[in-house]
Amino acid sequence: MRKFRFLFLSAAACLNASLLFAESDGAELFRENKPQEAIPLLEKSISSGNPDADDYNYLGLSYYQIGNYEKSIAAFESGLKAAGTNKRIIAFNAGNSAYAMGNYKAADRYYSLALAAKSDFSASLLNRANARLMSDDLQKSLDDYVNFQIMAPNDPQHDEVERMIALLRGELAKREEDAKIA
Repeated sequence: MRKFRFLFLSAAACLNASLLFAESDGAELFRENKPQEAIPLLEKSISSGNPDADDYNYLGLSYYQIGNYEKSIAAFESGLKAAGTNKRIIAFNAGNSAYAMGNYKAADRYYSLALAAKSDFSASLLNRANARLMSDDLQKSLDDYVNFQIMAPNDPQHDEVERMIALLRGELAKREEDAKIA
């Protein structure tokens, strides 16, 4: 499992916070890398009842940047329920927050939501594979890595993912052999 975690850390570079253009003052502060200052303005905008659709994403990302993953997920959850928001990006970012918390099952669920919104969202597929690996769901993780290679054959992480696939196949074969012996 240590081999998987080492390679996983390399593949986890894909865990990035997606930035969108926004109109609000809170979003501007976020883009200036001032998440602590952005949070109250974004919360005020959202509670006003007439927020910019991207404010939910920026609020969640601001909380993510300061390490408050629970509030980050709460902001993303609100964004998933709000009309006019980019559900794909919000679900992806919620997955990143859940992953950062070590809640890999929730991360899997959010990445799956992002993939449901856009089936060729390769970053979400790779992150879901990583979450499934951390949940010890090796077969589903392997399936996602293989599908990622098909979906994004020119991705810079191709070689690392290929090594991960080989390791997973070996581990699954070993587990199957161990089960036969037992």
